[in-house]
Amino acid sequence: MLQLSDKALGGYFQSALYKIKSVLRWSEKDWVDTLDTQVLVKPVHSLFRDGIANALELLMNGIVNRQQVNISYQSVEATEPVNRYIEPVGIYHENNYWYMLAYCHLRKEHRKFRTDRIYTINATSVPFSLKHEELAYYLKEENDCRTAAIRLLVKPSVAKYINRSRQSYGFISEKNKGDEIEMTFRYYEDMEFFARWYIMFGDHARILEPESLKKKVRLLVGELSQRLD
Repeated sequence: MLQLSDKALGGYFQSALYKIKSVLRWSEKDWVDTLDTQVLVKPVHSLFRDGIANALELLMNGIVNRQQVNISYQSVEATEPVNRYIEPVGIYHENNYWYMLAYCHLRKEHRKFRTDRIYTINATSVPFSLKHEELAYYLKEENDCRTAAIRLLVKPSVAKYINRSRQSYGFISEKNKGDEIEMTFRYYEDMEFFARWYIMFGDHARILEPESLKKKVRLLVGELSQRLD
């Protein structure tokens, strides 16, 4: 948690860890201290922008106190950050990023925000204007409305090497199909990132459905081929 949280929130975990260590026997302290220098959790991406040391803490305070938070946020399609007042509903860690689910007063709807795209964040004393459901409700609604089923046939020689990474792409189940393994996923309809992931092992796999994924892969492979000319 020290590696996966912001600086301010990480301080609380550090304090809790010190308290736990203080009541351990000497032999247990030595055991923990030895592991502490030999175990490393390293995030793949930057979780927060430089200069924002307390993003998670402010968001959590907003959730608990039911008070709006002011952020400057730059979405993928935007060319510069936009100021927004949001009502944070919940936060979660997924695919090596922290996300915030909140009601956005600018867009007049619930939106998902990635913490590394927040440029500034400030607490306010303005109370929530709406009553919100629990986080799980909105995540389920989002998954049901914006995802599609994907089925692949993968050779066993490659399947074992993607067992870990497949969890980040909506893996649901697998079953043997002769000399291949059929894998079922549920992923965002856009499928941009799934297609790029598939290309890594695509010479040892086949797409059964949907057609939209096949088209996306063909497009990416075509663009890659042109760059090699």
